[in-house]
Amino acid sequence: MIGTIHWITAALALVAGGAQLAASKGTPKHRRLGWIYAALLVVVNATALVTYRETGGWNQFHSLALVSLATLLVALGGFVVSGPRWWISHAYVSAGSWLGVVLAGLFQLATHVPMRTEALRASWVVAALLAGWLFLWKVPHDVRRTGRASTSPALTECRSAP
Repeated sequence: MIGTIHWITAALALVAGGAQLAASKGTPKHRRLGWIYAALLVVVNATALVTYRETGGWNQFHSLALVSLATLLVALGGFVVSGPRWWISHAYVSAGSWLGVVLAGLFQLATHVPMRTEALRASWVVAALLAGWLFLWKVPHDVRRTGRASTSPALTECRSAP
């Protein structure tokens, strides 16, 4: 039962996180999708942490669930302790969090779904290309655009802070 909840919420987090990354930044839709993604991630990680009985003990994936929760706190921390440019770390950490969900899904496929070696290699190439696109183009582009021309009141306040 816990495993089913885990993979269903992980699949939903993958979709919600992707939609959130694609949404215009600082908008109500972006914030709503972000909070949905965060809630799903809490469930995904909580279920991951209690499945150690099913996996025969604590392993590196359980440790990564703790790392995922920590990145979630950093991503949301800007709303509590905001500085003039908090959204930059928020953007990178949020994108990295979603990439972590993608990689976790690939690890699950690699360990539980019989695949030919070529298909497995291809999935890692896709993940590497996705990571490159996210961190070399998408996030820097969003940070530059959001930092200059955001209509979000939260970002406007941050930009006007000393």
